[in-house]
Amino acid sequence: VSGALPLQVEWPEDSRIHLTGHVTVPTNGTLTIGAGTIIKLDPLVNITNSGTLTINGTTARPVVFTSTNVIWPEKNAGAWGGFLLRGDNSRLVANGTIFTGGGGATSFDFSPGASHRSEQAVLLIQSGAHARLTNCAIINTAGQVANGYDCDYILDHCLCQRAITCGEYSGSSSYVLINHSALIEFPEDN
Repeated sequence: VSGALPLQVEWPEDSRIHLTGHVTVPTNGTLTIGAGTIIKLDPLVNITNSGTLTINGTTARPVVFTSTNVIWPEKNAGAWGGFLLRGDNSRLVANGTIFTGGGGATSFDFSPGASHRSEQAVLLIQSGAHARLTNCAIINTAGQVANGYDCDYILDHCLCQRAITCGEYSGSSSYVLINHSALIEFPEDN
């Protein structure tokens, strides 16, 4: 799969999806992903979400976003990019999801926000976008976990582990809530 998706897309339970190029969920569009689905992403592939992305994994049957290569913090070769959520219409609701091997770009433009580091974030949440992750893990990531500017970002019962940093969040209306979650093992926690 690559390119702009139709307005309504569903990847049913236990799907196997290979993203070979950038994917876009259009404004007012929806992408729904069923439990047990595995999505492999080629190096530096981004998912731009201008609509609503709902991931319906469970702890017993998670949805997995993974690279086609083994990735570790600070080892960007082969890592996929990230989710780019921009604008008031952009929503990501993820349950029972594992994000691994992302944050591939070593020099990333965070505009209109900013970052004290140049590495891409797995989740870029900007300008009124909303992201809510429940029972999720963002692990073994080459870049940052997330970067938020003027957004809403909620982690509930999540694990963020082994990335450059957990990210940076700023902006006058940013709302960040971390509930019953673990943020551990960041080699560049400066």
